[in-house]
Amino acid sequence: MHRNGRVLEARVRKRSLDELAQVLTAAGIQYTRGTKQFDTAVLPPNLYTQLSNLRAGEPFVAPGPDKEIANVITARQAAPPLSPDQQRQLALSQIKRERVTQILVQRVKELKAKARIDYQPGFAPPKS
Repeated sequence: MHRNGRVLEARVRKRSLDELAQVLTAAGIQYTRGTKQFDTAVLPPNLYTQLSNLRAGEPFVAPGPDKEIANVITARQAAPPLSPDQQRQLALSQIKRERVTQILVQRVKELKAKARIDYQPGFAPPKS
């Protein structure tokens, strides 16, 4: 999805994926539709909390490295209970992901501090 300001503003106001599709089509942005299932146990706690608070059918956008993905929760179901070994493995995986994320964030900060970055008009990060 393009980071075009008007499209970004319009997509935030949409209440369904069909409305969002209309905005993208009107802006000439190509997209594909599909279905996926995922286990929320792999989500960071803050993202899980945000998703838990969404109304049924309310779209949300998940940013990715090279695109953004609009999603909607269509159903929720309880996962089967995990064994103690599975719980331990899940916890270890989450801890590893968090550590890797922290290392990458720190590394990017270091690289940005050393680099000169020139942004085209309209693409600069917000000033703190």
